Amino acid sequence: MRSSILAILISGSAGLIQSSDLPHAFPREGAVQLADNDRVAIWDVTWLKGKPSPMHRHRYDLVGVYLVGSTIRITLPDGAARESTVEPGFILYQREAVTHIEEGTADIPRHAILADIKGGPVGETPNLSGQPAAFPRMGVRRALDNEKVVIWEYAWTLGQPTGMHFHDKDMFVVFMA
Repeated sequence: MRSSILAILISGSAGLIQSSDLPHAFPREGAVQLADNDRVAIWDVTWLKGKPSPMHRHRYDLVGVYLVGSTIRITLPDGAARESTVEPGFILYQREAVTHIEEGTADIPRHAILADIKGGPVGETPNLSGQPAAFPRMGVRRALDNEKVVIWEYAWTLGQPTGMHFHDKDMFVVFMA
C-alpha cells in the first residue's frame, strides 16, 4: 500500500492586512480551525451546497490542497459570478486581498486543507543534527516553489522507512491517502 502526503514548508513574509469592512475568509460555516500560531492558521474547509460564505477579503496569502474536488460558484464584489472546478490533489497558492463570495454547488462538497500565511520571514534552522535535510530526497516531487512556500509531493510504501532526516523550515503535512 502506498500513502501520499504533501509537505508544505512555510518560509516567506506575510502580506499587508487590507483595511476594509469585509471580514476575513475564516472562520465561517464549513471551516474548522486545525492550528493557529503567529506564522499560520490552518483550516479544514468544506464548501457546503447552497450555503454561500459572506463577502470576504483574504487578509493573508493562502496555500493548501484539495482533498475532494468539485464545483463552487465564486461571486466577485461587482456581482460577476463564475464556476470554479478543481480535482482532488489540486494545490492552491493565492495572494492576499482576493475578495469574493464562495458557494458550494455540488452534492459532494469540495473539501480542502488551507493555511493562511500570516507570519514574517524566519529562514532556515541550522542543521546541527548530522542528518540529511528532509527535502529534497528520493521519490519526492517539488509541486510548488515561490518566495513564501515550497510544497513537496511524496509517496511511500508501507513498511519502508524514510530514514532519519532534519526539517530546516516550518512545515505541516497533509495526508492524501
